[in-house]
Amino acid sequence: TPGPVGSGQMGPQRPGQFLDLLQECVDVDLGVLGEARDDLALTYRFGSTLYNQTPAAIAYTGQLAPPFAPVDDADRARNDVTVSRPDGGTARAQLTSGPLSVQSPPDGIGRYDTSVTVNAADDDQLDDIAGWLLHLGTVDQERYPALSVQLAAPEWQSDPTGMADLLAVDSGDVLEVTGAPSWAAGDVRTLVTGYTETLDEWLWAVTFAGEPAQPWD
Repeated sequence: TPGPVGSGQMGPQRPGQFLDLLQECVDVDLGVLGEARDDLALTYRFGSTLYNQTPAAIAYTGQLAPPFAPVDDADRARNDVTVSRPDGGTARAQLTSGPLSVQSPPDGIGRYDTSVTVNAADDDQLDDIAGWLLHLGTVDQERYPALSVQLAAPEWQSDPTGMADLLAVDSGDVLEVTGAPSWAAGDVRTLVTGYTETLDEWLWAVTFAGEPAQPWD
């Protein structure tokens, strides 16, 4: 089924395992493949649906549960990206200047390269895919790997609308911590990549994993 305007167009379907073929679609469109919450099914969010979202909010004071700790992980950096197409061409994108560039320190971080193969419909798509992967791999922003809430707390029980909004958050949605302290470097918005939920007699905890949402703005 054709996707929305701007979604990646696929090349011919080749023989392969079912999940591998689905992953080929994700690799071209750069969206989010996941599991449905209310059915035994897989879901897919087109890459274009990740852009410029209105975030769900978590107040730093009263709603956010510890720990609240950023990481600045250079091992996620990719500043030299090569993208190829089966039986097709190749495109390469590099960041040549700036703090996360391929320049040697202190002018950059050195070369962090990666090579991927995507089953795109045409070689003309490769430059855009390589450029976008470079964009995602050179985010100069701290990542908050875990944002936790305790929904059994009085602050959440007295805010049913906020609780409903939070419970609707799924992979690919954006969370924002409001009222964060000054040391949090301002923009604390996270694109959710997954979550865990824990329930017992006294606890209703949800912890969201994610990465900086800024690249999708």
